[in-house]
This record gives sequence, structure tokens and C-alpha cells, in this order.
Amino acid sequence: MNATFIVGTLFHCGNISEYMHMHKYDPLWRQTWTGCDIIEVLQHIYEFKFGFILKRPNQPSYIKTFYGRPFTKRLWGCLYGVAFFVAIVLYIMKCWERRILGNGFDYGFSYEMLMVTGALCQHIPPVYASLASRRIAYFVLFMFSYVIYSYYTSNLLSHLVNDEDHGMSLDAITHGDYEIVMTNDIKYLIYEDAICHHKNFTAAEKSLMELESVTIPEGLDRVKRGKTALLSDYTSLYSVLKLTYDMHEICELIQVDLISDITEYFFVSKNFPYKEEFKIGMLRAKEVGILKRIISKNHDLDSPLDCKNLHHAQAKIDQLYTPMSILVVIYICAAVVVIGERMYFHKRFKSWPYIE
Repeated sequence: MNATFIVGTLFHCGNISEYMHMHKYDPLWRQTWTGCDIIEVLQHIYEFKFGFILKRPNQPSYIKTFYGRPFTKRLWGCLYGVAFFVAIVLYIMKCWERRILGNGFDYGFSYEMLMVTGALCQHIPPVYASLASRRIAYFVLFMFSYVIYSYYTSNLLSHLVNDEDHGMSLDAITHGDYEIVMTNDIKYLIYEDAICHHKNFTAAEKSLMELESVTIPEGLDRVKRGKTALLSDYTSLYSVLKLTYDMHEICELIQVDLISDITEYFFVSKNFPYKEEFKIGMLRAKEVGILKRIISKNHDLDSPLDCKNLHHAQAKIDQLYTPMSILVVIYICAAVVVIGERMYFHKRFKSWPYIE
């Protein structure tokens, strides 16, 4: 849905004395000093923002989300399957080479898996191949592994450079599993607006009137406990937030504006003779940051939910649980294999493993 809102007054207050006709510009209260002053006071009423307050959703493991972005799950599965298949082919070729030449040490299938994994990670172990067929097979493996590795690293760096915190949106709230409640004041305003103007409820107002209404402390408590989105005006909530919660609890909350993704435009007449100059001036103002400072809302600077200075990119211990657990399990399995090899070689050759 696209809509255009035109908000403004006909003249500045300094032009009141220049009015020549008393009833030329309706309504009449605009033509008085009092009415003009009221307009100047109320011209920022559109900045009284409404929206949802909800708890910041728990983010999944950083390692799982970031390092898995270059490839999809299906592609990761295909790569695992292809790596296992290539290891089998290389092991068969090695057995064929030993059968023909009758030399070389049998490293087993595990060494071929190590070879394929090292090729994909660009850390290749020593290659012992005598026949040209095996050398060609390894060469093709290394070339394709380099292509896959290059694509993975470049895509990973692009995600790192262009990584953005998209946060929450109205669609995520409405289509998610959030329980939506509203404050009593908002529900009262919707009801009184319909009664005062003698009009029926719109479809959006009917949906809002069906929501559960709560007090501000009760709504914030429900937001803090679970997945609840509280609809209210920010001005009423900020004072309660600062008095009730500490800064750490406040920084766990996020706000989603009820009117989001509204684009601001500058309009000029078709006969405006300085279109190019106007466009160049706006671009320069945007480059130096003047335009952003002009259209920025003052109340956003005082928002208690602005915790950018408090958040630092730090790794937490829970982000390392999974890789550390996998590493410990692998080393335990390696220790068990070493003990088994020690027992086998000691019984058969009476010597330490790997000694011919």
C-alpha cells in the first residue's frame, strides 16, 4: 500500500500581518496569532511514535550461522557425500597400485579421507603415488578443491562485509509466535476516536480492539518473561522502563515502529528551473551528513532502547561449547585408536606402532 501524507501550514507566523482578506484562507483559526502559535507547537505531533516493544530474540550460534552461510544445507550434504565417494575411489586406486607394483605402505582408508579433507581445506598431506592414473586423480581433486575453497572464502568475506542486523519487522511479529497485547491507553484512544467522529471501526481498528489490553507495568512484565509484543506509544513506556529496569534488561528489548519503511521525498514543480542544482545540493547534503541530521527525530536520541554504546562484539563461552565438544570427542576417539594400535602392534611385532 502506497500513501502520501501532506502535512504543513499555509504560512509562517510572520506572515499573519500580510493577510489581506480575512476569510481567504480557511479554516479561520489559522489566520490568528493564537492559531498560528498552536500550529507551531503541534507541527511535530507526527513524531509521537507508536510501535511494539518486545524482547530481543535469542540468536543462534554465531559459528553455525556465519560459517555456514556460503553454502546451503543441501550443498553441504552434497559436498560431504562427494568427499566420501572420492575417498573410496582413491583408496581403490591405491589398492590397485599396490597390486600392480607391489610396493608402498598401506595407510588405509583413513589416510585417503585425511587427504580429501586436507584438499578441501587447502592443507594437503604428503602424496605417495607412483602410477600416472593416481597422480591425475589427485591433481583433479586438488584443482576442484581449490575452486570450492576459493568460492567459499570469497562468499564468506562478502557476508562479513555486508553483514547487517535486520532485526525484527512487523511481518516477523505478525507471522511469528508472538502474543500481541496493547496498553489500555491505546485501546481507549481507538475507541474514543470512533465515538467522537461517529464512525464505524475499520478492519484494522477491529483487529486492534480484539487484542488483550493490559497496563504498562503488566505489559512490560509479560514482555520480559516471554514472547510477547506490547503495542503502545514510546513516550509512555520510556519513563516506566527507566524507573523499573536496569540498563542490561532495557538493552534486551527492541522496538518496532507501527509505521515502518516510510520513504521521505522532496517534490518540486515541473517548471522548477533549478532541478539539477537542487538535486546536486541534496546529494552533497546527504554526503556530508547534513540531510540525515535534519530529518532525524530528536526523541530517538533520548530513547532508552538505544544501547549501541553498550554492546561490544565479544565471543561468549556458550558459542564455543559445540566446537570444543566436537574437538574433545575427536581427541578421545584418537586416543582410543592409539591404544588399540599399540596393543595390536605390540602383540604382532613386539615394537612401537608405525615402526617397520
